[in-house]
Amino acid sequence: MSIYSEGKYVSKDADFLSMTDHQIIKKTMHDLGFKNLGKDFYHDDCIFTVEFPGYELVIGDVRMKAEGKIKKGKFTLKLLSPTQCVMDRLAAFYHWKDRQSLQQAIMVAKNHPVKLKAIEV
Repeated sequence: MSIYSEGKYVSKDADFLSMTDHQIIKKTMHDLGFKNLGKDFYHDDCIFTVEFPGYELVIGDVRMKAEGKIKKGKFTLKLLSPTQCVMDRLAAFYHWKDRQSLQQAIMVAKNHPVKLKAIEV
C-alpha cells in the first residue's frame, strides 16, 4: 500500500509470504536480532514490524500470484500489482467494514492504472 500511494499512506509493517517452515523463519529472525510480539517480529533499531502470514497469496477467497515487482540490481521483490492492491484493500473494506481500506483503494486507483475487469470478479 505504501509503495502505490506515493508516500501518502505509510505503513509500519511489512508482510512477506514464504514457503519456508515458520520455525526456520523464527530462528532466522531471532538470529538477526528480531523479537516476537504475537505474530509480528520487531527490532529495536527498526521502525517496521515484519510478519510472515503464510505462503499463499489470497485476496478475498481467490488464490493468486503476485503480479508486481521491484528490481534493484540483481534483487527482485515480488509484490502485489496496483490492481491486486486495490482488490486487497476493497476486500478489507467489504469483509471488515474498514473505511480506511476503501480510502486506500481509491488512493492507489487514482495514482496507478488498474484493471477494472479483474476487480469486478
